[in-house]
Amino acid sequence: MLGLGFIAIMCVAALIDLLLVHFVVPLMYRSGIKVLAAWRMLFALAGRHAFSFVGYVLFVFVLSICIGIGVMVGVLLTCCIGLIFLIIPYINAVALLPISYTMRAFSVEFLEQFGPEYKIFPPAEGGGETGMPTVY
Repeated sequence: MLGLGFIAIMCVAALIDLLLVHFVVPLMYRSGIKVLAAWRMLFALAGRHAFSFVGYVLFVFVLSICIGIGVMVGVLLTCCIGLIFLIIPYINAVALLPISYTMRAFSVEFLEQFGPEYKIFPPAEGGGETGMPTVY
């Protein structure tokens, strides 16, 4: 029973961490509010779109497992030499940068689908929606 209780506590802690990092921090940045106000904003939004948030959490869970498996396959294909490189913080950050960027951008894009008040980054001047200059 103690092991099951520990697993339950770890699952709740992981869910709180996911909600904090993926949603509360971008809402705080966008609105310039404190953490409790961002949590209230998130709970109001999640209450209106509960199935979307449950799907997001499950998708991130499965995606994290796939990323972990992919990294382990890469480590094993290099006969564990890749693990030595992943231990070095700078090389780890550079090698896994596409993964960390995708996870950060995915949560921001997920929030933006709920309306313009959740759009984190406003469009840049003179370049359309992406902010990139138009090339003809």
